[in-house]
Amino acid sequence: GTLTIVAHPDDDVLFQNPELDNDIKAGKSVCTIYMTSGDGGGTADWRGREQSIRAARAVMAGLPAGTSWSCALATYAGKSAMRCLLPGRPQISTIFLRLLDGESDNLMTGSTVNVVVNTDFSTTYTRAQMTAVMAAIQAEAQPTKVMTLDGTLAYGEDHHDHINSAILAFDVARADGVARDLVMTRGYTMFEPSFSITKYSEAVNLSPSDITEKQAILLVYDSTNPVDSDFQEWLRRYYPIKKVVDSGRLLNAGGLCLQANGTTVGSSVSAVACAAGAPQTWSANGNNTLTGPGSLCLNLDAGGATLQTCTGAAAQRWTYLDNHQLRGAVDTCLAANGASVSANTCAGDLQTPRVPTASQRWSR
Repeated sequence: GTLTIVAHPDDDVLFQNPELDNDIKAGKSVCTIYMTSGDGGGTADWRGREQSIRAARAVMAGLPAGTSWSCALATYAGKSAMRCLLPGRPQISTIFLRLLDGESDNLMTGSTVNVVVNTDFSTTYTRAQMTAVMAAIQAEAQPTKVMTLDGTLAYGEDHHDHINSAILAFDVARADGVARDLVMTRGYTMFEPSFSITKYSEAVNLSPSDITEKQAILLVYDSTNPVDSDFQEWLRRYYPIKKVVDSGRLLNAGGLCLQANGTTVGSSVSAVACAAGAPQTWSANGNNTLTGPGSLCLNLDAGGATLQTCTGAAAQRWTYLDNHQLRGAVDTCLAANGASVSANTCAGDLQTPRVPTASQRWSR
């Protein structure tokens, strides 16, 4: 089944369809975690948004919008959350964590953050507690695919809740070592909203029928919300970034190839002139490791880039994405600066078209 982790109610409707809609229509198990209440920092909106997203989800599952859900408190990693099941399709569930909207930056920088007031439960979250809750839900759902928002940091400015929820979710999805499909979906960067300082847009890439379906679902979510310029533009686009499992050389945009300078534990790894052979052959694996000669893992820590016995450690967590990033732990990407290989904060080249920054692009 599919586990989706998003920031706000409606993110999945706007940014993860039609793929999520197709999964539901195919009869797959789909569980969605909404990290924040989507309340805009206030208290009045969150109950309506939860009810509205359940109505939209019911329609996606082929049931009436007014279908009553079965909702009850559930406990994950010692924290309460509201878990709702769809009658007739109990494999469809929504889980609301209700973090205060707009507080994710504080969460990421070490603060303790509250959930929305006047809710059915009262709790606070640290960053570690939030990832523990996401991991517990993932362990319960046992997904074969995890979808989240865009945490690549490669395409420009997005809502910080979108970015932060994606960074947390993507690490959780990889930390257990399970081989599963991983998808990040672009949000505001597909078409920068009217309040953005810059204006950049990707090409419309959905069919008329997909656009009509997305619009119908959005209007179930909120029939009073006009499908105006920004919303209409997001409905016309779907730009996923997906995990790739394959093997071959890794050529950086600078023209150098990733090479293991030996075949034993502790051998250094650097970027050198490209050549055929095993030292420059790397397997991007389903369990989010990158293995070279001797099936040893690329390990990048304070000691530099080396080959090490695979242990599942965060320093060995590398996921090859179809936008050519090699994504490390948290918000890092593999980068080459001359011969030196390092884990740098992921970044983008904000020209046209927008792509990951050159030092962090790796092609086969």
